Amino acid sequence: MKARPGYDALVIGGGIAGLTSAIALERVGLRARILERATALTQAGTALSLWPNALAALSELGLSTALTDIGIEEPGGIIRDWTGREIVTLDQTRLSQQLGTPTLVVHRGKLQQVLLRAASGIPIAMHTTVSHIASHASGCVVTTSSGETFDAPLVLACDGIRSVARPVMGNPRPRFSGRSSWRAVLDGASHLVSGACLTTGQGKQFIASNLEGDQVYWAADVGLPEGANEAMVGRKEFLLRQFSQWHDPICELIERSDEEDLVIADVFDSLPRRLFRDRVVALGDAAHPMTPDLGQGACQAIEDAVVLAACLSKSRDVSQALARYEAARLRRVRMVVRSSRRLGRVATTDSKVGSRMRDGFAAHMPDWLNRKLVGRYASTASFLKTLPQVA
Repeated sequence: MKARPGYDALVIGGGIAGLTSAIALERVGLRARILERATALTQAGTALSLWPNALAALSELGLSTALTDIGIEEPGGIIRDWTGREIVTLDQTRLSQQLGTPTLVVHRGKLQQVLLRAASGIPIAMHTTVSHIASHASGCVVTTSSGETFDAPLVLACDGIRSVARPVMGNPRPRFSGRSSWRAVLDGASHLVSGACLTTGQGKQFIASNLEGDQVYWAADVGLPEGANEAMVGRKEFLLRQFSQWHDPICELIERSDEEDLVIADVFDSLPRRLFRDRVVALGDAAHPMTPDLGQGACQAIEDAVVLAACLSKSRDVSQALARYEAARLRRVRMVVRSSRRLGRVATTDSKVGSRMRDGFAAHMPDWLNRKLVGRYASTASFLKTLPQVA
């Protein structure tokens, strides 16, 4: 894609997908402008895992050093049942060797700050909500809720699962998983958690892990009707009741968390039919929301951004570049969505028979097989093989 006067792309959304996309475009000589509906980009969110595939993508943008300053290597993990019985211990060292590099656990807000610093020269229009996108022969017109219009050769939709671009793309609406996710970050609680632990049982799951400094991240999944958590009174008390008989330190982690600091959201996913239409391309949750079970939501959004920029840099024809992007990404993201969905169903089954089968399979799965399965989506190689190398 050849740079032209004005902006080469409008990026809708200033989250991880949007910031990474704008940075990636700038790195290949294309000018981007971000439209963000929030009034400020604050350090929101809890934590996430940057698997080797995402670290390799961010390395393409020159951000490797900055990331090592904000994250810790994911420690060895343990899977337990709700009583605390150990099911399996995961060998993180051998897994890291298989995947190419260690996985980093980072605070989402700190990752956002790294991206904002890298995007410091990119204009961001805050408090700008996009309400409509229309394509024309040489680009797109974006209209905001205030009636303002923007014209650009290309629009990148990075605005999450309720993306304004979804009707344009013709992709299916997000599918509710039947689960609600509850998350928090605690200061001064690292003494409560040694390594990462996933606990499953009774149709629920709970994850706890250390973060950089003296922080701990935890996340709980509970089966609830769609939207039920929004109208709930006494959310923290509800969660304490759900996990009241689970092993230590689960209830203590919940109890130490302030209710107003809980990040609660229903869990959705969607299998995209396509990743672009005309001059509109979707990335991250705007294209392929997924359950958190593989820890790949942000990682796949980062991959999207870097691969798209590479495709655009290697073709003067936008349509050809977008077709190349879709060919590189569609099959991969659909595989990750499906795999995450299947794992979530197994992890949160409320069947006693199903739970026993799950725990038995996890306990006896060969370590080499686990590494091979994880390598399909999370290894450095799994990302690099989708990155266009030649024109």
